[in-house]
Amino acid sequence: MTALWPLQVALHERLAGDAGVSALVGQRVFDGLVPTGAALPYVVTGEGTATPYGVLGRAGSTDTITLHVWSAYCGSREVLAIVDAIDAALRLPLVIDGHLSARLRQDFATVLVDTTGDTTLRHAPVRYRIITSEAP
Repeated sequence: MTALWPLQVALHERLAGDAGVSALVGQRVFDGLVPTGAALPYVVTGEGTATPYGVLGRAGSTDTITLHVWSAYCGSREVLAIVDAIDAALRLPLVIDGHLSARLRQDFATVLVDTTGDTTLRHAPVRYRIITSEAP
């Protein structure tokens, strides 16, 4: 069994309840679907991958989750401040239902400019890699 869903739940709970993240995005931490008309900036959970493995008779996996940070701020300052707040929120171990988390680290973050018509947004995809195993 992969840890992707319990991991996504744990990430969402951590970010939605973190004072540093909330100071920058309010309660706008979304799980996969952004409500129509949601105010910017916000964070949304995106793609995940799981690569299974077994160790000492226990199933585990190396999982990735991509978070997407969106902002209308003219420049990268706001999205990068949000990425820093997310990193700070994820420094403590996550409680992942049915799984143990051995290590969590940021794989990458980048800032993209997304222009549609007269609207220019900053988009920062941030991918995290987490090594998990099933809880005993």
